Amino acid sequence: MHSISLPTVRHSMNKDVKNKMTHRAEMKRHYRQSLIKLIPSLVINWLIPIVLYSFLRSYVATDTVALAISGAVPTLWVMIQMFRIRRIDWIGLLGAAGFGAACFISFLSGGESLPIKLYHPIVACLIGVIALVSVVIQKPLGLVLIRSLKIGNPGFFNSPAARRKFTLATVIFGMLLIVDGIIHVIMALSLSTSVFLIWSKIVSLIMAVILFFAVRHILWQKT
Repeated sequence: MHSISLPTVRHSMNKDVKNKMTHRAEMKRHYRQSLIKLIPSLVINWLIPIVLYSFLRSYVATDTVALAISGAVPTLWVMIQMFRIRRIDWIGLLGAAGFGAACFISFLSGGESLPIKLYHPIVACLIGVIALVSVVIQKPLGLVLIRSLKIGNPGFFNSPAARRKFTLATVIFGMLLIVDGIIHVIMALSLSTSVFLIWSKIVSLIMAVILFFAVRHILWQKT
């Protein structure tokens, strides 16, 4: 019968602790980088559409035209980013396709703004459902995305602890998107275009903040 020496056990424990500390440091660095990258994203997706809509409203014939032009800015940004990093952003591509379809439907319906208002909640709910389904089939979307980014130690993301964390994070992500979509549908059906645009950005920002801190708490908590 073979025995394991105490120094060997201590060495193994110290190695595990060091790996966890290294991974946590990498995750914190990634979050700081993500926060820095979030600033231009907020400007392009949140501030510019509101300012551009307010400016164009006095120069175009209808609210729908102003809404379509201002909404095209985030879509164009997604396409530019994909060409810049030379990697397909499937979520961004889905949003861009949804916006294009909404503009086409709006054109066919005689310039109604409702299709453009509804493209966001439809895409959000669709992505939310995909996220929840990925959990059901035991391939959480959050884990798939983080692996594709090749962040940190690949071995960590294969551990049961990492799978539990990213599964919970994916569930929260999916549920928040569905709630966001439902709220946007209610606003689209009850608010004017200008008021809807402002509240749409506010609701989306609140959801993004909740998601950011919820996922941060889940991923950084000790196991």
